[in-house]
Amino acid sequence: MRTTLEASQAPLNVARTTLNVERSAVNAAKLALNAKRTPLDAAQAPVKAGKIALNSQRSAINIARAVLKVGRTMLETWRALLDAAKSALDFSEALLKNPRTMNRYQLNLTDMFATVSAYMAKNKIIWQGVPAIVATVADLDAGLGVIGETDKKQATPTSGATKDKEQIRHDYEEQILLIADQLAALAAQTKNAVLAGKVELTLSSLNKMPADVLEATGKNISELAMANIAALADYGITAADVTALDNLTTAFHGAKSEPRAAVVDRKKQTDSLSGAIANVRSILRNRLDKQMTMYRRTNGEFYAGYLAARVIVDRGNPAKKKPTPTASPAPAK
Repeated sequence: MRTTLEASQAPLNVARTTLNVERSAVNAAKLALNAKRTPLDAAQAPVKAGKIALNSQRSAINIARAVLKVGRTMLETWRALLDAAKSALDFSEALLKNPRTMNRYQLNLTDMFATVSAYMAKNKIIWQGVPAIVATVADLDAGLGVIGETDKKQATPTSGATKDKEQIRHDYEEQILLIADQLAALAAQTKNAVLAGKVELTLSSLNKMPADVLEATGKNISELAMANIAALADYGITAADVTALDNLTTAFHGAKSEPRAAVVDRKKQTDSLSGAIANVRSILRNRLDKQMTMYRRTNGEFYAGYLAARVIVDRGNPAKKKPTPTASPAPAK
């Protein structure tokens, strides 16, 4: 029986042997494949290193792009700041070229007047059927026009008259000295001590003379020149030169009082401005404020908006805002 069992196991043993042989063959094939992979891995190593280097370069490029973007953003910010600074400078130059002469309170009042005028114009359909209000609003607008024109005249600088006077005086002194020097030369030639004493002048002495004394000197030199006009021909002085001196005398006489006259005129405009503002304020207080009460019950929203427009806002304090038309403060007095 043991022989029979061994005989039955023989095919199994053969199969095991065959399996072991096949396993050995598989292991050999794996070894051979690994042997082939090793050179391939070695060949791929530089490729992998190149990919790593390329990724590093890409990262560096991305970083450089980010830095450039930040730089551009900063440049745009600086440009915006420079534009803002330029706008502020332009605004300041505009103020210097177009000075305002009203004080802060007068500006606040005028703003209120203009606000009321604009509000009435916007709601004209409500009151245009009331002749008394039509007349009052017309007077209000006319008063605002007077204020604007007076303020414009008051803002006219007085420096121009002073500069004109200085230029005329400079030319006047030059012409006086031109003729006086030739008269002095003539006096020396003819040994005329009296004439020499009258015409002994320098530009420095002329500069120091008061305006009235300088004018008198110019007239005196003109008279002396005409008295010696024939002799002065040899010195290059003609009647035309004396006429030019006389014309400058006339111009200087008129220019003497121009700066003071300009100041006086500006003072008149200042007084007129105060009167013009007072006139418009009176129109509002004594006429329009009273006329508008007829809408207190019939059109409360319109009346409340009018009261809001009548509020004086201090333009010197940006924190203070004009109230909305729904507010109902008391009219400004």
